Amino acid sequence: MTLASKTKPKFSFREALNYKSVERPMSDNEQALVSLFLIFYFIVVGAWLLDEDYLAMVKNPIVEITKPAMDSLGWSQYWGVFAPDVRNQNYHCTAVIDFADGTSKLYEFPNTNINQKDYFSHFGGEKKRKLFNDNIAWAGYEQFRPSVFRFLARANDDPANPPQTITFQWHHAWTPPPDQANWKYRDQLPQHTDLQNKEIYSVAPKDLPSGNK
Repeated sequence: MTLASKTKPKFSFREALNYKSVERPMSDNEQALVSLFLIFYFIVVGAWLLDEDYLAMVKNPIVEITKPAMDSLGWSQYWGVFAPDVRNQNYHCTAVIDFADGTSKLYEFPNTNINQKDYFSHFGGEKKRKLFNDNIAWAGYEQFRPSVFRFLARANDDPANPPQTITFQWHHAWTPPPDQANWKYRDQLPQHTDLQNKEIYSVAPKDLPSGNK
């Protein structure tokens, strides 16, 4: 008789269907630990799912604390692409580059318009618009901004008049409510007149090619 036959009982087909191994029930401490983990999970994920527009004042401070846990445990997901809500605001991003002599230059991040470009150009431009308007403008993507600012500084570097600061700006307007008597078509949406300064970046000499010479 083999060792396997001694340790594993043999069952008929019908007996095997009704067989289950006997497991030790969880202790009180184990149940408490599992309960605490579930409470922690629902708090972290529940905070992340709060509305970004109307509950931002509540959501953002909580997410600043819970986001490290979300990232390390792989709980960070965003399902906006499947959301039933129509986007309630339209926006675009710009950057103001201030130079040493006091002059300024306005840079507009890619903001494609399908009515002005062919579909192939729009496809490529849409990827850039997604990055520079839908991503780095929002909380959680701040770590990517310095790289973008350094690129803009180098692209506009002048040894005789180097850039000093770069102000990252967000322009937006609320989407008009649906009104059958007065439809607002895509090419007639309100101008993005509300302005918010997202971040001001101080350009360091090491950020510029002229500063490394």
